[in-house]
Amino acid sequence: MSIKNTAVKDLRDLLPIDDDSLGQMVDNALALPSQSAITEYWLGLLGEAPDALTFIENFTTKLTAPVEPKPSPKPSKPQFKPVANTPSRPPSGRNDKNPWNQPVAEKNKLNNKPRLSKNVSSTTSQLLDKPQEKPSKQSAKREKQRKVDNLNDLDEILKQLEVEDSNNIDPSAKVVCNCMATRHPLFEAAPNCLNCGKIICVKEGYRPCSFCGHEIISLEEKLQIIQVLRGEKLQLESPSRTPEPQSSNEKQKKKKITLSSGAGVNLWNQQDALFKKLEAEDLKKAALAKKQAEESKKLKEQDEELSYYSNQKGIDPDLLKAQKNLENLLNFQANSAERTKIIDQASDFEIPTGSNLNIWSSSVEKALQLKKQQKQMRKMEKKQKELDGRGKKVMEMVIGKDGKVIMKERKIDHEPEDSEDELDNEEIAKLEKDIQSKKNQSSEEASKNIYDYEKEIAKWEKPKYQGTESSNETVETKATESLEKAKWDRIQLGGDSKNIEDMLVVI
Repeated sequence: MSIKNTAVKDLRDLLPIDDDSLGQMVDNALALPSQSAITEYWLGLLGEAPDALTFIENFTTKLTAPVEPKPSPKPSKPQFKPVANTPSRPPSGRNDKNPWNQPVAEKNKLNNKPRLSKNVSSTTSQLLDKPQEKPSKQSAKREKQRKVDNLNDLDEILKQLEVEDSNNIDPSAKVVCNCMATRHPLFEAAPNCLNCGKIICVKEGYRPCSFCGHEIISLEEKLQIIQVLRGEKLQLESPSRTPEPQSSNEKQKKKKITLSSGAGVNLWNQQDALFKKLEAEDLKKAALAKKQAEESKKLKEQDEELSYYSNQKGIDPDLLKAQKNLENLLNFQANSAERTKIIDQASDFEIPTGSNLNIWSSSVEKALQLKKQQKQMRKMEKKQKELDGRGKKVMEMVIGKDGKVIMKERKIDHEPEDSEDELDNEEIAKLEKDIQSKKNQSSEEASKNIYDYEKEIAKWEKPKYQGTESSNETVETKATESLEKAKWDRIQLGGDSKNIEDMLVVI
């Protein structure tokens, strides 16, 4: 039975899941690289129960068990059956496969071939590859000329890309060619115009399209091409900075530093001089690396500045100012301490130890919570020790009549509380009593506070409005005038007596 099937069978008793899910869990465990990772995986899923630990131990032992190699079948010797009534070949004086019977020319060929027998040993110098032939002066001169031509081509292309622009090109200097890459080779950097689709040849090149006037190469692509060409130019100008990768056969000479020692020579001074040399070389290498990093950083800043100013060309300055202000506000919002401050109050709701800790409680309540937490942690440690087999055990010694002593180990199911637990219980009870007394006192003080209407009214004074005599007279005259002007509204009724009677009934 395979490891997967046995593991799934054992997992049925531990996890109430279907067999497909259990098989997937076993496949995930088998895909892990190390035994420790597998153990952590199963512990995270099953926990530290005794059944789970036994399952993990069995699973890991099955994985690490050596696989017995299958006996390889021995090659059977070919059995030659004697053929009856077949005339044997007469022995000829010449054997085609025997080198002694071959012609002299073939003998010389065989003798000239190198033979390496198992008993013959070879030296290190024989095993080393032969040194490569040095390039001749003519090839070196040709290589140098090719390098100069490449540099000139790069300079010309860079000059044209950096100086020329679609706005400052003279219309009379524009090159128009309608060969569609049939007469001249295709311009591979931009084979056709993305606006009208015209095929571009090498003669027209990177200039704007002669048909629609659209740019063949955008500004961003030009900047990228300039950056790549500058890198190639730097590589050609300074080959020592970026040396070509040497072939595997070529020997790499290591730099050696000699240390002279002999009669009358102080070895300590020689060692000091050697260490100073090494430090100077390290400083030199660090300075060179720093210089190269600064140069690359400077080039990058120049490219960024060039792209920035090219993008800002023809944009309203007020819009740029508004964008800059927006960036400052967004930066302030992202980096402000007030905006990014997080108050985590998860401890009010989730407690890992189950001791109901609360950061907003008083000092006495915090002390009580800490005591309970310590007691809980001590209990957990005792349980862990019992699971590991390091808990307290009792040895029972029985002496028989014949003087034979029998020692028995007995496990304690209900262990009596330690002195530390008793002290903790006393302190916890005392703290709980203090907290309860304070709560009772505060509740009594709160119950004495009864709302009294008269006391509440006595706190406030009745408002008094004081005015001048003239203002009082004007108020009285206005009141009398309003009463005089007030009249009863008149209602006009029709002359019909029936209508009058109806109105009186309604009233």
